[in-house]
Amino acid sequence: MDWMMNMHRSVAFGKQAGNLPYVLIDIDKKTYRSPQWGGGEPVQTPRDRLGDLITYALQSGANYVVVDIALDGRLGVEEQALVERLAGLQASGTWNANQHLLLVRTFQDYSDDGMLLQKMRPGIGELAPLALPNVHSVAPLFLMSSDRILREWLLWHVACTSASEGAASRWRIIPSVQLQVLQLQRVGTGTAPWLEPKSLHLSQDSNDALSQACSGEPADLQRQKQALVELDHHLRSWFATLLQAGDGSHGETPAAKASHGNDGLSSRIVFTLPWAGEVDTSVQVPRIKHPQRGDELPLLRIVPAALVINGQPPPFDLKGSLAVIGASYEESHDLVFTPLGRMPGSLVLINATNSLLGNGVVHAPSPITTWGVALALIMLISLVTAAIHSIVGVVLALVVVLISLLPISFYLFSIGLWLDFALPLIAVVLHRLIENLHENYRALTHAKPQDSNANH
Repeated sequence: MDWMMNMHRSVAFGKQAGNLPYVLIDIDKKTYRSPQWGGGEPVQTPRDRLGDLITYALQSGANYVVVDIALDGRLGVEEQALVERLAGLQASGTWNANQHLLLVRTFQDYSDDGMLLQKMRPGIGELAPLALPNVHSVAPLFLMSSDRILREWLLWHVACTSASEGAASRWRIIPSVQLQVLQLQRVGTGTAPWLEPKSLHLSQDSNDALSQACSGEPADLQRQKQALVELDHHLRSWFATLLQAGDGSHGETPAAKASHGNDGLSSRIVFTLPWAGEVDTSVQVPRIKHPQRGDELPLLRIVPAALVINGQPPPFDLKGSLAVIGASYEESHDLVFTPLGRMPGSLVLINATNSLLGNGVVHAPSPITTWGVALALIMLISLVTAAIHSIVGVVLALVVVLISLLPISFYLFSIGLWLDFALPLIAVVLHRLIENLHENYRALTHAKPQDSNANH
């Protein structure tokens, strides 16, 4: 699949009617070293400058602003000033109710007592001025393969909230960036009701087990495991419903069914937007129609943060877009390897969102399609090997099948279907097996009967 993604790099993926134009507000090396950026190479992201970037994105009309900068942990004077500034944008009408702010959250390591839930660090989104329906906590979590390449997403994360004054810690479901955006687009509400624990119809025993895990009391790990299994089942069912909500279809779609399973495909991210880096300018970005205005524009635009903080933002607006504020400089330690090469975590978020909005989850074709293609391949191989009775015929048949399968696989992949390239090899094996059985049968039926009186 990695090879197929490289062939589809910089190609608009899936049903573009559901996609958004993306803007990466990039804290690049030049910005990081600029004296205007906290004096140059600051230990942490300067909150006042981060406020400039958020204000720019909201004032420019972005529908969704993702802050891929950790604002958790110790909430000091700078964080309080940032919260007051954002609250002022709400009060003045600069930031309207239809614009959503997504704040990535960080989590403490799992505790030594074996508790299965992590604890969220305190975040600015929990402060009273930002306790708003259009402010969302999101989890930027992904899975690394054994070769250290990031290929899969985690759509949600179950964690314990941080205990605050007058409020005990409780368990909570934190959606990923891509899931939160999908939910906002399809359902159109600030909070997904299905993500509220009381709406998941979890058994009382499971709810008690998770609540106990967050209370700090000694917990039964076996009960926790069973509760998380039950919760995962409910979340998968909810996700299938959410995928179906935007299709206008009745009954479960193949993509919705795939979301239930553990087929190794449903968690794969389809990367289509590579990172240009500091030097490479050869990356071509596909163009899509603006979801509101109808004019064409690049699927991804990159805005260096230095332009914004120096008062020289680009001439285009961000209306209708998803803007991600993130870092690409080396010292940010947020550069990861993907099937399309190395890229910053902020671009991974954009690729993941583009993948999910474009066509939901990747899944295998229906059995009818799969076996239909297999039978067609067997017939094609039969025609070739019938004309050439040798191993050359088999090799030629395999080459012909691979060439024929490429455009089919390319098309299916572009709409979110993965046809395994092992299929033609299976077809060859099946054909040879059938041919051998047929030859053995003919040999048995045409064998000369032995004369029973020959020895008399």
